[in-house]
Order: sequence, then structure tokens, then C-alpha cells
Amino acid sequence: MKIKMKVMLMTLAMVLTTVLVNAQPEGRPGGGERGGYMTERAEKETERLTTELELTKKQSKKVKKINLKYAEQMKAMRDEMMAKREAGEEINREDVRENMQAMRIAQGEEIKGVLTPAQIEKFDAMMEERKTKGKKAKKGKKGKKPVKEEIDEEQN
Repeated sequence: MKIKMKVMLMTLAMVLTTVLVNAQPEGRPGGGERGGYMTERAEKETERLTTELELTKKQSKKVKKINLKYAEQMKAMRDEMMAKREAGEEINREDVRENMQAMRIAQGEEIKGVLTPAQIEKFDAMMEERKTKGKKAKKGKKGKKPVKEEIDEEQN
């Protein structure tokens, strides 16, 4: 009798787990594939640049095209990395990081090709600010103690 009950509970647990796993949306917020997320992100970045750099409609269209092009390239790179991971291949994170960084630099240079000298100056300042914020965020994460250590210190 006890064995039957355990088997039934295990079966029920497996069914519920399967239902819950299949109910999870794919990709990033907003559902859908990651490519949709990347496209959305590229469009938001274009809107931000259009506003902050006061781009003309013609400039905005060119910048959007550049942002979408690089979004597709980054998506392809991420898809390749995920395929390698699923195949059990080792991924050199440093190479991936360097490739993405090179891609961002190339993207910035292409965008600068669309801008006026005054806009380039603003764009460079924006990128420098973004880089500074990123470094501060990384530094903050590394310098933090785990919560357990903080609690232990407070109690002593």
C-alpha cells in the first residue's frame, strides 16, 4: 500500500513538473525568441540616440539599420555559443568577450560615420559615461561580501 502511494506521488510530481516547465515562456522578457529581444533592444537604442543626439530622420534610419545589423550578428554569435554549450564543447569566454567588444567598437565607428562632428562629440561622451558606469557596477559586485558574512560580522 505504501509503495503504491509513493509511486502515485512520484508520478504526480513528474506530471506537474512537466506542465510547469512547458508553461515557461521562451527567451527574454516579452516572450518570443531571443532575436525578437535583440531587435527590440536595437530599436530602443536607436530611439535613445535619436533623442539624445538630436538625429535627423535620415540619420535615425541609418543608425537603426546599423543597430539592427549588429543585433543580428550578436544573436548569431550567441546562438553559436549556445549550440557549442549544448554539444558539450568548451567555450572560451575570453574570446567571446573580445569578439563582442570588437563588434561594439565597429558598431560605434559605423554610427559615427552617420553623425556630425558635434554629434560625434556627444556620442563619445555618452559611450565614456556608459563605460564608467559599467566599471563601477563591476567593481561594486566584486567588492561586496556575501550576505552570510555580513550577518556574521553584525552578530560579532
